[in-house]
Amino acid sequence: MQRNEINNKLESFLLYLKSPSTRQYNNLVKSGIKEDMIDRIRGNMKTTDFYPTPRKCIEEASEYIKDASNIIDGACGLGYPLFYMSEINPKAKYEGIEYNDFTSEVAQEIF
Repeated sequence: MQRNEINNKLESFLLYLKSPSTRQYNNLVKSGIKEDMIDRIRGNMKTTDFYPTPRKCIEEASEYIKDASNIIDGACGLGYPLFYMSEINPKAKYEGIEYNDFTSEVAQEIF
């Protein structure tokens, strides 16, 4: 899967999580996410806390990211912080760990 395709899916997810509208739902479907997965996301939002890392935080840490050889995210959620970090330092090895089975499943759907 190409970077821009992954980026589109991630951006669509974040917009949907912020404002679960019909328009955002349709954008997720267009990005290739299955409708049953989207419905499960909406149901899961009511019972699970989800706090996406602001991209600005990643940009602020870029000084450290650009020189790292290994980066581990111990609560990677959907994986988008690691994805954005890989734009800063494409040569590093990245590993994400997610304890929430559902969030992990969604991340696998994206990537």
